Amino acid sequence: MDLASLTRSRSQRAVTAEQRIPAHDVLLDATLTVPLGARGVVLLPYASSAGRFDRRHRFAAEVLEQAGLGTLQIDLLTPAEEAMFANGSQGADQVALLAQRIAVGIVWLGKQADTSQLAVGVFASKRETPAAVAAAARSVGVSALVSNGGGLDPTTVATAPPAIPTLLLLGVEELARAEELAAEFFGQHLI
Repeated sequence: MDLASLTRSRSQRAVTAEQRIPAHDVLLDATLTVPLGARGVVLLPYASSAGRFDRRHRFAAEVLEQAGLGTLQIDLLTPAEEAMFANGSQGADQVALLAQRIAVGIVWLGKQADTSQLAVGVFASKRETPAAVAAAARSVGVSALVSNGGGLDPTTVATAPPAIPTLLLLGVEELARAEELAAEFFGQHLI
């Protein structure tokens, strides 16, 4: 076995790259990781400007990657937008903005050489769930959705739930195993 093969087999990553994804008048920071032989790719949206560096979020991405799934961890807000939204509750305007940016990430994945042929899933936390549901309901590019701790609140979800496999993780035991359950669910539905 040559050095390149040894390095590749140890890392099990064909692609890991920081990205700047254009979303109308801003650039969204993101990290794309696609393991060798990926079976699908999961978009992990964060309603912040640096969520992809959070230890819990990185752990979730690593669990998905170890299950053979690519990940796109995407920060949906700029630092200025994050400061503006920090003081208020999540209203319809913020949900609409986040949904639009999740949709931008889904479209972007469909245009990349490493992910264009992969089924796309979305794994959203409680704060991002309303926007993820809205984006998935409008996007033909999403095959499955997992919500980690977020329900379908009719006051923030203006559209019908998406007509795709959807897993809502709400119980204490489910939340403790959220990453593992999400990896299993996406493994079944991202074909």
